[in-house]
Amino acid sequence: MPPTTKYITLFVALTAMASASWIPLFSLLATSAITHACPINNYNHSTGVDAIVASITTLANDYTTFDTSIKQFNGTQEQYDQGLACEMAVEKSLKHVIEVTSASEALDADQSQQLLKALKLPYPSFMQDLLSDIASKSQLINKLGKTADVVVILQTLEDLSDRLTEAVEEKVVAGVAKEVAAGRVWVDGLFGDAIGVYCI
Repeated sequence: MPPTTKYITLFVALTAMASASWIPLFSLLATSAITHACPINNYNHSTGVDAIVASITTLANDYTTFDTSIKQFNGTQEQYDQGLACEMAVEKSLKHVIEVTSASEALDADQSQQLLKALKLPYPSFMQDLLSDIASKSQLINKLGKTADVVVILQTLEDLSDRLTEAVEEKVVAGVAKEVAAGRVWVDGLFGDAIGVYCI
């Protein structure tokens, strides 16, 4: 093989190796950035009131992080992506609470009150503030061309929230179940108001 051909072949090989190493590096950096903004939770598979309360506490923390990202949003794509990553963490936590609650045995009166107290971390007053913050960003979201996406996100969060409270209602005593059901109806109204702002 002529020397020139050898050099060209070597150059192509080195370029391919460099490309192969940079692609996963960029992927790793992107994943690291999102993880830093919204930490990914490692869930266990325990059941019972303690596990449900722990999962709701994690959910409340994820909601707080999500709300912080909403408050900081001033219309950039990067901020929207960060908020979306935090919202995805909330969805994952909601699904985990539903899973743990559904797999648990029925709770007695004391355990039911313990669970009701935990539910008051993300519901209902905090949810009112969160949805109000989301509604206040409607014009910025519209300018970014993400209105339809946010409507879908709100509908998804409403559905998961309903599924969570319905799962709780099946496990707690009747008096607590009635209180949780009333809270669910009220929060559904809040979701409806927020979705309405984006559908005008």
